[in-house]
Amino acid sequence: MNNTFALSCLLAALGGCSSMPPMTSGTGSSMSSQTRAGSQDSLPAAVRVPSGNRVAMETVGVGEIAYQCREKQGAGGTYEWIFAGPKATLSARDGTTVGSYYGPPATWESKDGSKLTGTQVAVAPAGSGNIPYQLVKANPAMGKGAMTGVTYIQRVATRGGVAPMLTCSAANAGFNEIVRYQADYIFWSDASARQSSRTSLRQQSTEMMIPPALATTILAPSAPMAVAPVPIDEDDRRAQEAMARTDMMRPQVLSTAERMGPASRMPTVVQDEDDRRMAEIIRRTDQMRPD
Repeated sequence: MNNTFALSCLLAALGGCSSMPPMTSGTGSSMSSQTRAGSQDSLPAAVRVPSGNRVAMETVGVGEIAYQCREKQGAGGTYEWIFAGPKATLSARDGTTVGSYYGPPATWESKDGSKLTGTQVAVAPAGSGNIPYQLVKANPAMGKGAMTGVTYIQRVATRGGVAPMLTCSAANAGFNEIVRYQADYIFWSDASARQSSRTSLRQQSTEMMIPPALATTILAPSAPMAVAPVPIDEDDRRAQEAMARTDMMRPQVLSTAERMGPASRMPTVVQDEDDRRMAEIIRRTDQMRPD
């Protein structure tokens, strides 16, 4: 590179810097008021998000854009600055870093790891010295997180970022130049899908409170419960028979005791042989009864 060309590049660079608007530190204070409430009335029609979508997240991007001097396709001997890729930090209104924007390909990534790319739908002028407004249709997000369900990304409130004023020619072909820029990136999602998702979550919560198997049991009509027979041995059978006979005779014994008064409850008082035998059977049977 000769001295004349170097001097011209320096002068051009200084001129470009003097016209570059100052960048904020990413505090989010410059968030465009035109999109804070989802209003798009002040935006050019070309970059408005279609109805049926709602704002999912608002961010301020502050960073830089790389341009590369390349030969124009189909125009041999002519060179121009070509957009090479962005590198910016995305912050919330309170200045908290929530993600990043980088490329190529142009990628928006949240701190939670979810990210997406997109296809440009339209651009619109944003004033001299500023990169244009832009509307991008999002591709399905990679990973689960803040970018999940995003349908469109709007770039608005742009400041700076245009191609450098340096000369681009065969002498500096392939040379990269970095320019600073700032823009609001508004992420939109399908309003109906969001509502459907909330309804689904409520249904899932209800189902989690009553498991399907338990719900089936609760809602099923009542029916007699079948009790499987318990096998018993000979001793158990005889004991059961004795207890059954005793239960049948017990009212008679109690009736006799009540007629005879308190004295009949003394262990040594037995009126006759039949009463004695019956009392002995009741005593033995009560000892055999399970607790």
